[in-house]
Amino acid sequence: MTVIGRLRVVLRGLNENRGRLALVSITLSLGTVLLVLTLSLYRGVEDRLSALMEVFFHPNEGGIAYSRLAGESDRPSVVPPPLRLHDLKLLQNKLGGEAMFAGEIQETVTISHAGHHLMSLVTAAEPSFLRIKDWRIISGSTLNYEDERSLNRVCILTTDTARKLFGDKPCIDQSLTIDGVPFLVKGLRSANESAAQLSPAAAQQVLIPFSTGMERLWNEGGPTVILFRARKDVPIQRMVDDIAVLLRKQHHIVPPQQDNFEIFTGEKMTEHYWASKRSMLLAGFALSLLTFLAGGAVAVIVIATSLAQRKKEFALKRALGASLNDVSWEVLLEPVLVSAGAFIEGSVISLVALAVWRHTAPAMAIKLYPLKTSAIAFAFPAALEVVVGFSCGALTRARLATLEFSHALRT
Repeated sequence: MTVIGRLRVVLRGLNENRGRLALVSITLSLGTVLLVLTLSLYRGVEDRLSALMEVFFHPNEGGIAYSRLAGESDRPSVVPPPLRLHDLKLLQNKLGGEAMFAGEIQETVTISHAGHHLMSLVTAAEPSFLRIKDWRIISGSTLNYEDERSLNRVCILTTDTARKLFGDKPCIDQSLTIDGVPFLVKGLRSANESAAQLSPAAAQQVLIPFSTGMERLWNEGGPTVILFRARKDVPIQRMVDDIAVLLRKQHHIVPPQQDNFEIFTGEKMTEHYWASKRSMLLAGFALSLLTFLAGGAVAVIVIATSLAQRKKEFALKRALGASLNDVSWEVLLEPVLVSAGAFIEGSVISLVALAVWRHTAPAMAIKLYPLKTSAIAFAFPAALEVVVGFSCGALTRARLATLEFSHALRT
């Protein structure tokens, strides 16, 4: 019998068992959908993390954050603001030849101009902050140390912020208010498009002098974070170790006493990010795989039972001249075709779900969990479908080889 002839026979057999075929198809396609979505989520989170690190962290960049008392997050930080300011000056004096340091305070506040209001992330930072972040001024002038010494109320806007507040009008030397305090626009910088896509707040960031933010806007006694960027020839881990030694001495911390500060780098942020997401992704993958295996078990039972109940049919075909090879091929091809159909059905549903997710996620909280279509997301369930199909066929074919067709035909 030709291949086309065998396929026709198999398709007739599937048509005569549509109920069982639907049950198997639903269980396998559901498992396929869950696996595709879980693997797409993993790839999406991975890509999002890579983009975040590329946009917000240079390879030789890091920061120092101050911890709070364990279990008492509403209390002031262990390190008081004045001591944080001393930390900044110490690091600039001792390690200034190997790295740039900049104090930073960030608050999300309202900025206003001529009746236009915008919630924006306002960053008070020293001029070195611009070099650490590689921010370029495209119009006007940058912040300088005279602004720091004089507590000048000047600011740098992103092009996105300027457009929303001033429209098409020039904004340099124009006034606006930040948290109700008047400021003068000194310069304009272009917002990183990748950063804007990852975080809308990054495209609306406003930069003001560090001392102005500390003393004239928020009445802070020191930075909330100290950023640093080591020279290219200085290993980042060595810089981290040197900073830790200086701060422990400054804070009178003797190991194994716990540090009251944390030094973070891009690599460490990556580890923290994956630590928070890994358990969720592994649980999702385990649940998806379990669902698929359960569907596969149902498929094996249903298909094997179906073919076993057709012993008389196979015996009659043998009696009419069909060879054992013809019957065996029919038994093998039928579950393979069922599995292939279930994979196609599950893939179509998955693609629709991915499209809906991408369309609705930006307006919902689930935007934090992006989905990214990838070949592995479809290849893995496809391989499992093939295994299920051939397992069913091989199992039934082995049973068929031991069947006495003359006895089956008589009974």
